[in-house]
Amino acid sequence: MLSPALPLNELSRQASLERMNLTTTPDDLALDRITTMAKLHFGVPIALVSLIDGERQWFKSCQGLSVRETPRNVSFCGHAILGEGIFLIEDAFADARFADNPLVTGEPHVRFYAGFPLENSEGYMVGTLCIIDHQPRAFSAADAQMLTLLGGTAQTLLAHKKTDFRHNELLARLGQAERELLLDAHLRVWNKQAMANFLSSELDTANNTGRPLALCVMDVDNFKQVNDTLGHLAGDSVLIQVVAHLRTAIRTDDLLGRLGGDEFIALLPGVGLAHAERIGQKMARALPPLRGRTERLTPCDAEHRHRRL
Repeated sequence: MLSPALPLNELSRQASLERMNLTTTPDDLALDRITTMAKLHFGVPIALVSLIDGERQWFKSCQGLSVRETPRNVSFCGHAILGEGIFLIEDAFADARFADNPLVTGEPHVRFYAGFPLENSEGYMVGTLCIIDHQPRAFSAADAQMLTLLGGTAQTLLAHKKTDFRHNELLARLGQAERELLLDAHLRVWNKQAMANFLSSELDTANNTGRPLALCVMDVDNFKQVNDTLGHLAGDSVLIQVVAHLRTAIRTDDLLGRLGGDEFIALLPGVGLAHAERIGQKMARALPPLRGRTERLTPCDAEHRHRRL
């Protein structure tokens, strides 16, 4: 196995990636849409936006994998960021660099890989948009063109992500380890402490400007029954689906967090009561049915109220 070399600008590249706050902020709906499109268009089981930091590759958007990171020294994406074009492995077993790679010989059984390197606004290659298959496959010029188009879109989103996020100034005052503590490690949404911080900031803004602010709190009916009958792994899978669907119901400027267990909160800046009610109803409708069961997961508490955090 050949581990990826380090770029000549590695220290400054890592510093640039850290300034983007991408590894310490929740999953992004726009990037999830790109990886979903890639997965569907190419008919592959796995599509990722992978970010390469010091010791790992971390998946900012992840379709088809249950893990969110792997070591950098076994990553295909670590090789991809060393160049500017698509990094292509049509059959990993036929490539001496990867034939004995643990990601090839074991889970997730990578056999085909194509990765488009993503350059940030400061000119550093920080990660890839990649597609992965369990079988070898050919990759045509048309395939390369489509992956380049999707990768270019992901690259544009990443380039503007730092300026788009409303609370970067608040996060900038914290170290990376402190920022990591504000994320729910499993669901990749803000946790209770983070939402308390953001609520305080938004309340100050609302009081100073008169801008409305709404808060939606929701929990999931019968979730304990899901855990009791299907087990906690199934329950975790359901919560991941719930979060993915709730993201489609809110705006990009809204903040989604987990208060604990099956209870979620959405902070909606600039939204009055009537609009908040419509968003709450949309969030309720977004919850998916539970696979293999006839009942539907529904919110048992979807109202707009003041809540002490």
